[in-house]
Amino acid sequence: MFNKLIRNLEAYLMKNGEIKAVHDKDLVIYLQSLGEYEKVISGNAKCFFCNSTITLDNIQSIFPQEKNINYCCLNNRCYNMLLERGKVDA
Repeated sequence: MFNKLIRNLEAYLMKNGEIKAVHDKDLVIYLQSLGEYEKVISGNAKCFFCNSTITLDNIQSIFPQEKNINYCCLNNRCYNMLLERGKVDA
């Protein structure tokens, strides 16, 4: 019961932009809590910036935008664009 509450809280926090970091070992559980795991595993998750396919091995960041959950891949250009967006939105 406690684990289910924690997963629901994590999904709520992500949707409200309040989660800052998730450890690699918790990534699958975290994606499941968001309802995004199957999307990633099936190859349907794409990098917000370059549109490359997101896998468990190339997720740099997961971030909310409006009501969507978006991904940033390991490409340094994409990550820099994500950081620049944060500066603009701040």
